Amino acid sequence: MKKTLLVLATLCLTSNITYSEEVEIEKLEADKDYIMSLFMRCKDDAAEDEVEESDITDYLLTCINDELDMSDYMPIKVLPKVINTPN
Repeated sequence: MKKTLLVLATLCLTSNITYSEEVEIEKLEADKDYIMSLFMRCKDDAAEDEVEESDITDYLLTCINDELDMSDYMPIKVLPKVINTPN
């Protein structure tokens, strides 16, 4: 009985170790509208934080990529182009 219990305990421990390995999630590309909404939000944050013009690009990329990472999306390498629409 003790051998059976020992074998079962060993199996449980080894199966948990096998399945507890961290699996890397394949990240998807975010929708352009979602990226643009993050861009606008990060731009507002930059204004609030009084980020200097020379640092704005790095700030925005970091801000957007942090949000994308939290949502399991791939990071971007360049900022999206803002198209001004007439009112």
